[in-house]
Amino acid sequence: TALLPSDPETEAWKISALVPSIEQQNGSLDHSKFDLAFEAIYQFNLRHAHDNHISAVVDAVELKTPNQAVLDCTLMRLVQDERFKGIRAFLEVPHSNDPSDMLESIAKQPGATVFAKIRTGGVKPDLIPPVSDVARFIHACAKHELGFKATAGLHHPIRAKHKLTYEPDSESATMHGFLNVFVAAAIAFEHQVEVSSLEEILGATSTDVFDFQEDKLTWNGLSVPLASISDTRNHGIVSFGSCSFVEPTEELVQLPGISRKSIFPA
Repeated sequence: TALLPSDPETEAWKISALVPSIEQQNGSLDHSKFDLAFEAIYQFNLRHAHDNHISAVVDAVELKTPNQAVLDCTLMRLVQDERFKGIRAFLEVPHSNDPSDMLESIAKQPGATVFAKIRTGGVKPDLIPPVSDVARFIHACAKHELGFKATAGLHHPIRAKHKLTYEPDSESATMHGFLNVFVAAAIAFEHQVEVSSLEEILGATSTDVFDFQEDKLTWNGLSVPLASISDTRNHGIVSFGSCSFVEPTEELVQLPGISRKSIFPA
C-alpha cells in the first residue's frame, strides 16, 4: 500500500502532486502516463520513509477529468489500485456546463478519498469562471455531500478587481474572493439554499453582508454554527489554492473585525 504517515502528528512535508490525466484518443482511453505518475509517487513515498520517520510524503494528487468517460476510468483506477490507498485525489471537472452528474459519480465512491476541484481563476480574464458557474458547482457539491477544492486566482478575501499577474503590464479583472467561496460553501452545506443565493454570496464585494461572531457565521438571516463551519472545512470545502501566501493572509487581517491574532494565534 502507499506509504503514508499512520500518525497524523507525524511531521512531514505534505505534497500535492499534479498528475497527468487519462487521455482519450479515437474513442480509447490511454492511462499510461497516469500510471507512470502514480508509480513515481509510490516510489517517492517509499524513498522518504526511513525507520517509520517520513520526511516528505505525497498525500494528495490533482488531475483533470474533462468528461464522464475519463472520470469513470480515473475513479476505477483510484479505487482499485492499492498504491492509491490513503492518497486524497482532487478531480477537476468542467464547470461551463452543469457538472452535477460528474460530481454525483465522484460522491458515490464508497470509502474513497476522492474530492472534486474547480479552477476559479487564471492569468487571463477569460479563465475566471462567472459567478453562476461557481455557484452551481458549490450547490451540486453540497447536494451530493461531496468535498471539494477551489484553486487558482483566490489571492484576495473579497471579490474585487485586481491585476492578474505581478507583471507591470498585467491585465486586470474582477477576481473571486476566497472568503466569498468559503461562506458560500458553509451556507450551502448547512442550509441547501438555491443557486441564486450562492450567486449573491459569491458576488458580494464587501464583508458588510457577512456577520462573523465567535460562535457562528450569519448571512441574510441564515446562520452556521462554529461546529458546522469546522465540519464544512473537513468535509465540504477542504482546501483552496493560491499562488500567493502573503496576499491572502495580509489582506484578511486588514478586513474590519479581523485581528492578526485570530489568523496567527502564535
